[in-house]
This record gives sequence, C-alpha cells and structure tokens, in this order.
Amino acid sequence: MERQVAVVTGGSSGIGLETGRLLSRKGFTAILVARRESLLRELVESHQEGSPMEYIACDVGDEGSVTAAVQKVKERHGRIDVLVNGAGLGLKGAVDEMPTDRFDEMMRTNVRGAYLWIRHAVPLMKKRQRGHIVNISSGAGKNGIAGMAGYCASKFALQGLSESLALELKPFNIKVSVICPGSTNTGFHLVMHGVEPAEEVRKTMIQPQDVAETVYHLISAPEGYWIYEVTTRAFLKGRA
Repeated sequence: MERQVAVVTGGSSGIGLETGRLLSRKGFTAILVARRESLLRELVESHQEGSPMEYIACDVGDEGSVTAAVQKVKERHGRIDVLVNGAGLGLKGAVDEMPTDRFDEMMRTNVRGAYLWIRHAVPLMKKRQRGHIVNISSGAGKNGIAGMAGYCASKFALQGLSESLALELKPFNIKVSVICPGSTNTGFHLVMHGVEPAEEVRKTMIQPQDVAETVYHLISAPEGYWIYEVTTRAFLKGRA
C-alpha cells in the first residue's frame, strides 16, 4: 500500500508537532509546515521513530507561500491524504484596546491560513476522491471569553468555515472534522498572557499528545463513519 501523506501546519511546536510525530509513528509521511525553516530542519533531523518526517517552510497567511508549499508536496508525492490545520495564534486584549494589526494577525493565521491551505490542497483530494481535513479550533470557538474577543472571533469563524466545508466536500468523499480543545499545555499561554502557567497547573491541562491522539482517532475511523466535531477537556479524578 502507498504510504498516506499528512500535512500538518503549525508543525514546529505544540499540537502540530505532536500530531506530526504521532502520524509518522503510525506510518504516514508526515510533513511539518511552519515559518522557521531552521527549527523545522532540526526537528525532522532529530526524529527517529516511525516513518521519516519532512518539512516545508511556509507562511500560512501568505497565498504565494502556501501555493509554493502545496506545489512542493505535489512534486514529491502527488497527493495529500490528510491536512491538519494546526497553526494558531492567540493574543489577549479588550476590544477597545487591542491594536487593529494584532486582531488582523490572529485572523490571518487562524482563519486565512486554514482557508488558504484548504483552498490549494482540496484539488489534490478531489482528484483522488478521498481525503480528510482536520481543523484545530478551540473551546473559544464555542463560547465567548472576556478579554479574548479577537481570538474567539477567529475560532468562531473557523467553526463556520469547517461546517460549510464539510457539506461542500462530502460529495467528493472528503471528510472534514474540527477539534475544540480546552486549555492545552503548549506555548499558547506564554504568548497570550506573557507568562507560563505554574508546573502544577500545566499538569491539570490537556497535553498536546492527547490532541494528537484525537486527530489520529478521527482520520482512522471506518470509511463509512464520520466524526465531525470533538470537544475535549482535561479529565482529572476529584475535579469538577
């Protein structure tokens, strides 16, 4: 059997990196996508478990960069079986205080980035009449949060994109799924709040490896079985 090709954006850290590593261990050709080429190269060269991983440096919010990246995948493999849109950015701030360019940056990464990768990867999936797109959303895509209106807006938009896309692509045998993780132990909190959570707090959070396992659960479901949306929370004994 031909090895399936999985492209993972946001692949240099957190959920994206752990998803790429897991899919490699499961036999996929995992291609990590992020902006920092030197970091991607280091991560791929140090990877020892499973299938060889690959990387492509790409700015997900720039259409020319995405077009070139998809072309590289097409030249190398001729296919994209799985696309995981894991690139994400969260910035905190009240609506009347947040600079407009920071709002735009979140929309550019969280919505435009997913849209561009979908737009240019879908033709390869349609050609094969199969594929699976997994969009990493957030609990903030289901509920508003004070001080995070821009981030919530971007994730609500990703939810709408995912739902519409699922209906568009079903006739082509392409599945779309969305994952809405709760608070996850990644570098997100350092960027959002400017400080890392305490060690005892990080232990109570969802781990990125757990979300990666959820991605694999979705894409390995039986052919006639479709899990559209999963909302995840940390489950700790003794905690409400």
